Amino acid sequence: MQEKAGSGADVLKTLSQLEAAVSHAHNGARGYLRQCFKVADHDDTSKGGGWSQFLNETDKPPTATGTSHGVLALLACGEPPDSELITLATRYLAECQCEDGGWAKPSLRHKCALTRITGLILRALLDSGVHQPVAALENGIRWLLEAQNADGGWGNAAKDEKSDVTSTSFALQAMTRAVGLNQEGRDSIKKGQAWLREARNKDHSWGYARGTAGTVAHTSEAVDGLLACGQSPGSLGPTAEWLAQHIADEIQFNERYVFSQGPCVGTSVIWTQVSKERGLIALLALDSSILAQPVVHAVNDILNRQVNGTYWRGSVFHDAEPIWAVKEAVVALRGFRNRIEQDRASVILSEELVDLRKELADVQVKVDRLLDREARRSVRHVLRVLWSTMRKPSVIIGTVTVLLGICYIVLRRYVQLSGYADILAAIAGFLGFALTLYQVFGDRRGGKTK
Repeated sequence: MQEKAGSGADVLKTLSQLEAAVSHAHNGARGYLRQCFKVADHDDTSKGGGWSQFLNETDKPPTATGTSHGVLALLACGEPPDSELITLATRYLAECQCEDGGWAKPSLRHKCALTRITGLILRALLDSGVHQPVAALENGIRWLLEAQNADGGWGNAAKDEKSDVTSTSFALQAMTRAVGLNQEGRDSIKKGQAWLREARNKDHSWGYARGTAGTVAHTSEAVDGLLACGQSPGSLGPTAEWLAQHIADEIQFNERYVFSQGPCVGTSVIWTQVSKERGLIALLALDSSILAQPVVHAVNDILNRQVNGTYWRGSVFHDAEPIWAVKEAVVALRGFRNRIEQDRASVILSEELVDLRKELADVQVKVDRLLDREARRSVRHVLRVLWSTMRKPSVIIGTVTVLLGICYIVLRRYVQLSGYADILAAIAGFLGFALTLYQVFGDRRGGKTK
């Protein structure tokens, strides 16, 4: 898979192999996620269930964050939205909502909600499609509207005046999925979109916030937010080029946020950014070719890192099984799988056209060589005919006579040397007489031959 396939048949075989590998990865991850599902309360199943942040934490209850990742991961793996597990998970997410309408980590639930978690959970609820808790959705959207900073972006906490790319993107992805937003909601989306645009660096990347160096993860999240707002992929072409150049350079990394105000002041939260998966998601969303080297390398890298065909590890959590790593991987692979199904015919056709253009170019080179050879032959033939003609006595005598005539005119009329001119005239007359005799005797000899 290091080289681009050389023909339509090769491309079809390559895509089929990758599609089968991605399908296998999805099936393995789906089975493992179903296996790791936990009921919140065995005595009261009405509270639903979900997943912990780390799938190998069998002794810990599910969390809202882990469950939202689990819902999005299962949907990406092909789980029906109306399945029992998705229904139980969405029920549990609604149960975990804070009183103010947002969602938070378990340790902060009764103190303050977080933008990223609220946006993530709203996406899980909205993407599930069925059995949506309407009241929870409305309250969550209301929380996001009230949490927006004055500059149009969102920070980790409500109105913290520290807008960042990830929080703003998560909020926009949730709000643009909501149906029936009023004018206030539409205006809020426009302000958030404007903030994201203005936060872009000169090299078309995004960092954590305005004025920070670009990363693949943050750039990908900014792309997700802008595309959710309706921006066309074509308008982000330079960003796609930047991602293609840097997707192989980054690994997972942590970022820490410390609350500087409110009831959680002094508390910190840590977010892990998954660069390779995030970069692949953005490249595919920006219509990069599914056979482009950065795309194929990223897909192979993700496939190779799946553990026993089940889950993915976080590079900063060596022995853990973080559910967010699973979610990012299967979502990225789902994007690739969808693009294969969408672009299969056009990609194969384009590869066959490339082959045809190469063949036509080869034929054109051969034709040019033949034409050049024929042109050289024609020139040689003309020269041979001219030479054989010039060697005939009649032609030689005639040519000399004409030259002598020209010299006669020049000497008599322009140089005023009449004596020399008369000599040349006499010589020309003699040659003319000789040419006449040659033609007469030549014609007779030719007649006898006939």
